[in-house]
Amino acid sequence: AEDAQTALQAVKLLATFLSSKDNEEIVMVTLKEWLSDPQSQNNPTLLLVAGIIHLHRNELEEAAKALHAGTTLEMVSLQVQVYLRMARVDIAEKSLSLMSKMEDDATLTQLTTAWVNLALGGEKVQEAFYVFQELADKYNETPLLLNGMASAQMHMGKFEEAEKYLLKALQKSSSDTQTLQNLVVCSQHTRKAPEVVNRYLASLSRSAPSCSVVHRRSKLEKDFDAAAAGFKASA
Repeated sequence: AEDAQTALQAVKLLATFLSSKDNEEIVMVTLKEWLSDPQSQNNPTLLLVAGIIHLHRNELEEAAKALHAGTTLEMVSLQVQVYLRMARVDIAEKSLSLMSKMEDDATLTQLTTAWVNLALGGEKVQEAFYVFQELADKYNETPLLLNGMASAQMHMGKFEEAEKYLLKALQKSSSDTQTLQNLVVCSQHTRKAPEVVNRYLASLSRSAPSCSVVHRRSKLEKDFDAAAAGFKASA
């Protein structure tokens, strides 16, 4: 009962974190407190939530630390995502191997296999595409699976095909961060007009102001403005 209560509180904490950036400070203080408490610190749901929150904040080392025990399929799958974000495909493959031993036929294992195959590249990309496609046929075309198929197409240089999947995903969720990020990349490769790319970037800034694409764009704009100001001053 105590474990179930901790799990419920952890899920509520995640919902609070995702609902508004204003809640971030209190969520992080609470999370640290619960992870220091011997009665709750080993709860799998709490550790999974800690991993999700740290991953959202791009705190990869902290996320990996929270998920290190890997006692559930969900924890190990998130572990894989963290290692892929770190560009450590070798460690991600080891975690995937553990998932296969735990439950080889699970949908989550298949999905995670596709993510790893995308990162491995080469012939594995086509395999990843087929997995995303099979899951979409079985469970409907969710934004997650549509983005998976689009990512595989982009890896194979088929940007026009990728765009079709991304526009479908956008219809299902107009503020999905992954869809908008992929559309920014895809639109640049298909030589879309700057206003199209800017429209996606504006949506991305509203839905996920802390995402890496928005951060990089903001930094480039600041660097450009600083360089332009320096040029004017010297002139």
